[in-house]
Amino acid sequence: FISIDCGLTESPSYVDENDNLTYVSDDGFVDTGVNRQVDPELKETNKRYQTVRAFPNYTRNCYYFPATIGARYFIRAAFMYGNYDGLNTPPSFDLYLGVDLWNNIKLDNVTHQYRSEIIVQAEASYTHLCLVETGGGTPFISYLKLRPLTDDVYAPANSSALVALTTFRRVNLGATGYV
Repeated sequence: FISIDCGLTESPSYVDENDNLTYVSDDGFVDTGVNRQVDPELKETNKRYQTVRAFPNYTRNCYYFPATIGARYFIRAAFMYGNYDGLNTPPSFDLYLGVDLWNNIKLDNVTHQYRSEIIVQAEASYTHLCLVETGGGTPFISYLKLRPLTDDVYAPANSSALVALTTFRRVNLGATGYV
């Protein structure tokens, strides 16, 4: 169970009051990038959206996570630009899981919160999530969540058949609290 606040600098960890999860800094998972604060006037109440890690120096920047070969993992990557660089222009970039394209990230405005989710079966003792610059501005990320799944969750008839499942849309059908 790993919840990572990308760009966190003020403390090593905290418990988020919205989801009651402990978030840690991304320092042990990535070697590149710079920590930035979102514009103070645009600060979101969720602490995990108040900082970002931006990657201005290289085309491909990766987070590395330990994994168990054959195990399935739920991964969520979240983004809120928040005008952290003062340019007032949300970038677009690609998100890769290993060498495979996972998603094209394109935010509509400076306060748009975008989440991309995937369930993947580990093919090695590690997995890496990479942000790739495509000419649309500097890639950045707000937070990451990684959850190991039990064998019975999304268990395929043939275990080698499941490579990845990705979220198309998530809809709240009546919940009154945090989803």
